[in-house]
Amino acid sequence: MSIEPEREELERLRAEVARLREGERRQHSVIAAMNEGVVVHAADGAIVASNAAAERILGLTADQLAGKTSLDPAWRAIRPDGSAFPGDEHPAMVTLRTGRPARDVIMGVHKPDGALTWIAINSEPVACDAQEEHGVHAPRVVATFTDITAHRQALEDLRGADERLTLALHAARMGAWQFEVATQQVIWSSSVEDVFGVPRGSFDGSFDTYLAMIHPEDRSRTQAAIAASLADPKGDDFHVQHRIRGPRGERWLECHARIFRDAHGAATRMAGVAIDVTEARIRELEVRQAQRLEAIGRLAGGIAHDFNNALTAISTAAALAGRAGREPRGELTMIQEAVERAARLTRQLLAFARRRAIGVSTFDLGELVDGLRPLLGHLLGERIELVVEVAPGPWPVRADHGQLEQVLLNLVVNAGDAIAETGRVCVAVAAAPGGADAVVVSIEDDGAGMTTEVLQHVFEPFFTTKERATGLGLASAYGTVEQHGGRIDIRSAVGAGTRVEVTLPLNREQVATAAPAPAPVARAGAETVLLVEDDAAVRELARRTLTEQGYQLLVARDGLEALEVVAGRLDDVAIVVTDVIMPRLGGIPLIRRLRAQRPSLRVLLTSGYAPNADVTASDLPKLDKPYTPATLARAIRAQLDGG
Repeated sequence: MSIEPEREELERLRAEVARLREGERRQHSVIAAMNEGVVVHAADGAIVASNAAAERILGLTADQLAGKTSLDPAWRAIRPDGSAFPGDEHPAMVTLRTGRPARDVIMGVHKPDGALTWIAINSEPVACDAQEEHGVHAPRVVATFTDITAHRQALEDLRGADERLTLALHAARMGAWQFEVATQQVIWSSSVEDVFGVPRGSFDGSFDTYLAMIHPEDRSRTQAAIAASLADPKGDDFHVQHRIRGPRGERWLECHARIFRDAHGAATRMAGVAIDVTEARIRELEVRQAQRLEAIGRLAGGIAHDFNNALTAISTAAALAGRAGREPRGELTMIQEAVERAARLTRQLLAFARRRAIGVSTFDLGELVDGLRPLLGHLLGERIELVVEVAPGPWPVRADHGQLEQVLLNLVVNAGDAIAETGRVCVAVAAAPGGADAVVVSIEDDGAGMTTEVLQHVFEPFFTTKERATGLGLASAYGTVEQHGGRIDIRSAVGAGTRVEVTLPLNREQVATAAPAPAPVARAGAETVLLVEDDAAVRELARRTLTEQGYQLLVARDGLEALEVVAGRLDDVAIVVTDVIMPRLGGIPLIRRLRAQRPSLRVLLTSGYAPNADVTASDLPKLDKPYTPATLARAIRAQLDGG
């Protein structure tokens, strides 16, 4: 019997075993080199093999792992929520029971040293080839896992940073937002909803809804600023301030954003922050008012000087006019001119001291500067020469008259403070260089000048070199000029003085003003006038004026006396001419009571200054003091004839 076939089969089996062993050796080499942990579980769940990565991740040696199962009491595992991870729910045990793989199961494992390691586990069923050949289903499981501790820690750090950022945004009254140009969708963080004062999740993400929340007076300006920034291919930054109306009332917001563009330069997205700057705006207004009051203090001496001159002229001319045998015409003319000069001083002071801005309008910047000449002279005093040079205009700008006036006054005050003894300050208005459609107001002094280091900080809030100053003057001026679409530049050197230039865009919407027509002479009247005035001299002169005009007069010293005078005779009165501020009962309450009896009653208010007058007075006709007989007669006639 030949044994050759058996020998050949034996050699074939030996070669196959060698090949399998070589393959197994290579697999072991690959598994050993893997960064992922690999363990093999027998059918009973016991670990029968592991690689070096598994031992490193779990903190156990191969001998310590061998034979262990997830049911071992020493096995301490937790879920991501911190609860215990039962051993029978280990992915390997689940795969052994079901024959199905498990994917990306997160588990926290306590190492022998107490450290917690987080792993992501995958388990896969594997059948033994030899057993499969005999039809026996004897499953094994290969579990692979990755150490995700660092990844989870990074996520926790990121989550913590996000929470801290959210808290910081809330504390700073600031929120993050994003605007998608193509879809016109706005994405708000919860902080932005808090800034706008709307309930969390109530904002629908519509750009139109956002626009509707903006104050009507700021809406078109804000929309135009957004459109201009998106359309400018070189513009990467966006900035705007506007008011909003919401459950918290009117608030001021400041928005800053970065514009993202595609390869062709078209804007695709804006991302930025919205900051509630309401309190800052209030403080800014308070600082401006403080600066205005400080300047009024400086003006007081100069105003008193000029006003006393006017009074001296009045008293002297009146004394000369009263001398016997003199023709008083010349003295009376002098009195009238002195009164007009005093009235101009009063109007300038009241205009400068007003609390509320006039609002944006178009006016001639050269005329504003020229009109400030007397106030600037008083601010600088006699030791400093003031030179005002206004180039031939016109120089129409669109701005807030009051804010721009305050900027110029602040800059002139700074220029004067830079001069220790005597010196010169020049204020000039001229066209911007280079053909730009703009106008430049320059304020130049020959004072001490500034160092390079000081120049780098002059526009920073609260930076000052003065002992008693807020440090907000130049910062406020910079912000005001920037909001008006202009810029402010400053040049200075130690010992060479300082030059500040305010550049503003010209506005060509200026309406030409015709020369005023001569004032018409008021025709005489015969109607009954109720005259109410608490100042005896003014009351007597007004009575004389109106009597000479032919009117019938009822005269009272205050509102209560006026009610007594017209009791039962109100239907005879054609018009009430009353002062606003009077003892016992003022002009506004008097008008209210009289019109309750006769709604169609015509009225004319007269006042030199009424800081606390009722707001309804804004709808009533007024005549400012001082007035002349002619202006009083014209004002009354205008109301009677059609006012």
